[in-house]
Amino acid sequence: LMVIIVLGESVAGAIRGIAGEGQVSLPGALLGVLGLMLGFMAWCLYFDFIGRRRPPRGKVFSSWLWSYLHLPLVIVTAVMGAMLAPIVTRDADTASQILSVAVGSFLIILAALELTLKYTDDEPTHRILSPLLKVLTGCAALLMAPAHESLAIPVFMMLLVAVMWV
Repeated sequence: LMVIIVLGESVAGAIRGIAGEGQVSLPGALLGVLGLMLGFMAWCLYFDFIGRRRPPRGKVFSSWLWSYLHLPLVIVTAVMGAMLAPIVTRDADTASQILSVAVGSFLIILAALELTLKYTDDEPTHRILSPLLKVLTGCAALLMAPAHESLAIPVFMMLLVAVMWV
């Protein structure tokens, strides 16, 4: 339930950014739409890869790890949502760097969560390739932290789209 609430906050953050801009400009509207898409893609990534499967039963360490990995996941998801409004309104210089770290961390934590889950024969994702791609994409997002703010959200969108299809 907490993941659903926090993912909804990322959508609210993008909408707050659009509303807080005052007079809507084309760059602001584009950043707002991309911010909304970032929130929706985070939602899809979580529920397509993690939320639709049950945590492992009978394996104490895997169940424990699955439970406790959700705390940093919720934290970085909340940070992603909080950083969307300043990026859309272009108020904060450091918002894109913080968003970059949050997106990278989100993807790496998703990969760790995915590794704790039991794979079945009818699983549509690859057991190794899917988490590996998330880790590589997360590292790329972390390396983009110094990038200019106007490039942050479009590049994150491309990274998340690439990860969603594996």
